[in-house]
Amino acid sequence: MWQIEGLDVKGAEIDNLVIVGRNLPPPWQVENLTRQHHFDEKEVQAINGEDGRMPWYGEDYKEIIAGTAGVRPVHPDPRADAVAQSIWKHTLEQAFGRGRGTRRKKRLRVFITHNMPLDVTVHEAVSEAELDARVGDVTLLSPKEIERVFGISGRKFERLQIKPTHKYRMPGQAKGKGYACRVADGANVSEVMTALGAEEWRAVE
Repeated sequence: MWQIEGLDVKGAEIDNLVIVGRNLPPPWQVENLTRQHHFDEKEVQAINGEDGRMPWYGEDYKEIIAGTAGVRPVHPDPRADAVAQSIWKHTLEQAFGRGRGTRRKKRLRVFITHNMPLDVTVHEAVSEAELDARVGDVTLLSPKEIERVFGISGRKFERLQIKPTHKYRMPGQAKGKGYACRVADGANVSEVMTALGAEEWRAVE
């Protein structure tokens, strides 16, 4: 149970979950945890900041794990590194469970907006511009429609190389007119079009 804007909300009522995540606690906190587990062993190596900068983890390993590209923070002490991995991996993956419910009918959308590799299946990898043009499971492809929905200039979206899947007509538009869009695979087209306020729609090849 969460409380959002004064309302008690269950996990099953959450349709969109954004995993921004604080990647890791500061190194000294991870090092203190490590010392508690390895107090009778060799002293834990500490990360020291250079030139007055805050100490932070290295990013020596830019790797691909199970087909997912990402940056894995690295602590030079392997014991502290194991603690750090446990923290960032399990706390971020635990966030997925917060949107689950015992009687969920709608699918839960999880947006991962960081580059730390997680052991999850990614259905879409989208650019920042494409994400900015998204309304739920619909990517708007008309600059004019983007301006109407988001109140921002649609010029930067003119060159989006995305193949449309549907065309929809808004109330007040003449017959035969409409806007192109792309509906995500597996989405309920009627549901997302209704949420967008479309009067009618059709699939395009």
